[in-house]
Amino acid sequence: MSIAGTNSRAGALSQEARRQVRIFRIRVLLVALGLTVGGIVLAVTVLPAFIVIYGDMLPTMVAFLVDDRPGRYLFRTVGVTNGAGVIPYLAGNFQFMSGSGVIVSPAGSIDTWLTIYCAAIGGWFLVICVPILWQIGFEMMLQFQIRRYEEARGALAQEWDLEEPAAESAE
Repeated sequence: MSIAGTNSRAGALSQEARRQVRIFRIRVLLVALGLTVGGIVLAVTVLPAFIVIYGDMLPTMVAFLVDDRPGRYLFRTVGVTNGAGVIPYLAGNFQFMSGSGVIVSPAGSIDTWLTIYCAAIGGWFLVICVPILWQIGFEMMLQFQIRRYEEARGALAQEWDLEEPAAESAE
């Protein structure tokens, strides 16, 4: 059958997998409904802001749909960095009472779009690369401490006229 979730493979899914698929579909439906209603209201009232918000906050919307981990750190990080890229261009719109020329001229510039999307990429970078860099730095610190403790152990062994610990492990 072509109805979503009723094909033959759906019967093979566990109850938990079915529940997760159902929750994802409901989330996508609610996001689409909210974006549609909010977009219509925003487009009718403040069209230039609508262009910037919907065009530039797309990475945040994608992060919302993709991130299903507890805490939703990807969505939070991408949203904040993407918002930081969008706010300077929206500030002029709300400051001058929605003058179309105030927001349309920056929206037509490639520099504006690059700035906003680079800010969003910065959020993705933070979520993906910072844990890796943190792990590398932490492992380097641990190796430095291990080396320092081994040197202290060797100094104590010399001071007390004991066999060198490295010699014992080599045998």
